[in-house]
Amino acid sequence: MGFTSLLVTNGSQFEQNDIIESIISSKNLHIRISIDAYSNETHKNNHGLNESKYDSICKSIENLINEIKLSKSDVSISISHLIHKNTFDDLFLLFKAVEYWKK
Repeated sequence: MGFTSLLVTNGSQFEQNDIIESIISSKNLHIRISIDAYSNETHKNNHGLNESKYDSICKSIENLINEIKLSKSDVSISISHLIHKNTFDDLFLLFKAVEYWKK
């Protein structure tokens, strides 16, 4: 019987090497990254922040994807998102990011 573990995250902790190493060495793992904003401005507004962490989160996600590819790990990733009146106008930015990460 096959069994897959699901890790749901906002992607903000993928800058830490020990977390990435644990993920890459995992078997039967799927990661769902929840992104609730598609630009610095939307992220800042959605979270009531003075400064957005959006660019840092995107770099962390990209770092994880690159490490998975380099290691030829079988970890799979999907992106989930919330469509909301505050995010709808920026939705095309998410699609653009996903296409970039798929390369």
